[in-house]
Amino acid sequence: MDTTSIILKTDSRGRVRMSPQRREELLLEFERSGLPATKFAQLAGVRYQTFATWVQKHKKQRPTTRKAASAAPLRFAEVERADATPP
Repeated sequence: MDTTSIILKTDSRGRVRMSPQRREELLLEFERSGLPATKFAQLAGVRYQTFATWVQKHKKQRPTTRKAASAAPLRFAEVERADATPP
């Protein structure tokens, strides 16, 4: 995560307000980070519940990338070991 300071805008109820672009940046950074969502949300200055909702919506928007990777047909190859003894 970027170590520069960012001023987080909040509304009258204290909720963090972010632009859709900044939210997308945070979600992509979260995917690369490998951190647990609770820790990442804390570092980003966002409530965990809010962040978890963002992650859930983000995953629903991109189901085709996951399906395309898993839809590849399986390939098998016959392999013989040189040191194997015949039965």
